[in-house]
Amino acid sequence: MGRRLRLGKGKSPSSTTSSTGTSTSTSCSSYGWIKVLIGLVGAVVSISQLILLEGNKAAVSTSSSAIIDTTSATATQEKLPSPVLPSSVAMKPTKGIPRVLAIVFPQYHQDPLNDRLWGPGFTDWDNLRAAPLRNRLGFEIPRPLHSHYYDLTNATVRKWQGQIARQCGVDGFVFHHYWFYDKEEEQQPVLSAPLLAMLQDGQPDIPFFLNWCDSSWVDTWLGVTKKHTNNKQGDTVLQTQYFPDENNDDDAIVAHYQWLRQFFHHPNYIKVAGQPVFMIHQRKPSSYPILKRLRDLAVADGFPSLYFIMGMSFTHAQLFPSGLSQGQRRDRYPKYLVNKTVAYPYPLDWMERQVLQVPQWCSIDNEQRIDTELPGILTSFDNTPRRDLESAHLWSADEPDRVVQRFSQSLTAAIYYQTCCCLHDNDDNDNSDNDSFVLINSMNEWAEGMSLEPSTVFGWRLLEAVQRAKADVIQGGCNARTT
Repeated sequence: MGRRLRLGKGKSPSSTTSSTGTSTSTSCSSYGWIKVLIGLVGAVVSISQLILLEGNKAAVSTSSSAIIDTTSATATQEKLPSPVLPSSVAMKPTKGIPRVLAIVFPQYHQDPLNDRLWGPGFTDWDNLRAAPLRNRLGFEIPRPLHSHYYDLTNATVRKWQGQIARQCGVDGFVFHHYWFYDKEEEQQPVLSAPLLAMLQDGQPDIPFFLNWCDSSWVDTWLGVTKKHTNNKQGDTVLQTQYFPDENNDDDAIVAHYQWLRQFFHHPNYIKVAGQPVFMIHQRKPSSYPILKRLRDLAVADGFPSLYFIMGMSFTHAQLFPSGLSQGQRRDRYPKYLVNKTVAYPYPLDWMERQVLQVPQWCSIDNEQRIDTELPGILTSFDNTPRRDLESAHLWSADEPDRVVQRFSQSLTAAIYYQTCCCLHDNDDNDNSDNDSFVLINSMNEWAEGMSLEPSTVFGWRLLEAVQRAKADVIQGGCNARTT
């Protein structure tokens, strides 16, 4: 299903809900072997061949009143759910397995465009604070543990975010990057304050790359009317994305690159064979001239090229329609999926199980492999805070234990597949410079129920699951099966 991250009340394709109950787990201190049971497919990421882009590429198939935290760094630190693991025993990047990266949503600080569209001080915390306690199926909507409604411009908050991620096995972040090629407004980055602050204060100190959200912003919020055009889905367009080329407004593309290069040159920026990794949220052919020009500018700036990742999303039904037998499913997608995807949810009862499984034909993938593919896993999904009860998208609404088990199984399968079933450009899988990643959506998209961060529903268990999934593959090796 086409995945769309939308500012404010966004539509998303796949969804799962959280459930009632509070986790008794308090940290990521558990690093033992466990047998994970069942997994949740979130976004299956797939490589897209980029027309006109000859450089390396990959693709990923991979939310009351306004809350603006104006407290001091010291006061904020006191409210943070403190990580229990000391940094000396934090989980280190491990050679031989893919880097596990979490997508970071920046919508938790005041921004001029949000001020103009929704009023001074609006952030995505407004949606979560105003949401009902439970979704329409009766499951509790997760909220930050200890009411930690933070402001990402605060260095202490970003430092904490990086610490808990690294201590629990997350090897890096994928930051959403918003840049509109607007014909009417002055072009500038949006929701960029935390990223720019990171350049100044170094927090979070963690490897990262940028994900350009190349779509228009639309309004799917009920009861709100804006004087803008509607798109084909009937949503109100708040901010239009245009796509120039080097023959039409080349200065705009150059300005975009000049802003990006300060991150590309950052020592923590993730590169593959020296190429800065740059992800595009949705595959749009109209963006290819921009990407080609950005690549040329990067080469002129001293880089070998740019390493592009294209985002793609599928549900179980799209990957393997339930009316087909397993053999028919295998034949149905011989070029697009079977050769490349991490783990395949092909059981007939996909709606009930929603399992991301390692296929029996894993061993043939390398023989037919065309492009690198990166798996993406959802933690869970429920966008009730961005919609009303009846129109919200819910996926895998269940008890907390089952949601955690599904996420754990899917993540383990994804890591296993990337470790044992795929050849990559760097065969030794050295984490200092390889093309092997697993993406988790997300670290903190609270208004869509996708957050690894400690919550009132899951506690620390989703972060702990990252540790356990990596330990599972490290200890079990490639002789183990995760199905």
